[in-house]
Amino acid sequence: MRPLPLLCGLLGFLCAACGAAPPQRPLARGRGEELYASWNCGACHGEARQGTEFGPPLTELARVWDLPTLTAHLADPERARAADPRVRALATRFPAPMPAYPEKEGDRRELAAWLLARKAAS
Repeated sequence: MRPLPLLCGLLGFLCAACGAAPPQRPLARGRGEELYASWNCGACHGEARQGTEFGPPLTELARVWDLPTLTAHLADPERARAADPRVRALATRFPAPMPAYPEKEGDRRELAAWLLARKAAS
């Protein structure tokens, strides 16, 4: 047995056991797009996020939203409407009420991150 591989393995084990925090899981590639489709967001906002008569376009969102705020909005749109005059004004222009998605924080975060990364309807 060669001592170098054994030593490397032992050092790796010791480093892992010393309490280093595991890296955060990155956002799943394509998961936001899957959620957009499965949550039927396109019914109101358009398949390419271009907006329709029922919901506003979901383009260039990073100009007015950040990840925590958009994630919270997906959980409770009525709260955002009450707190934000910009959202309230949009709600008066579009007849479909924004549904809440309170079930899974991680899913809301992934959808929000995907939407924020989109620059224009495509």
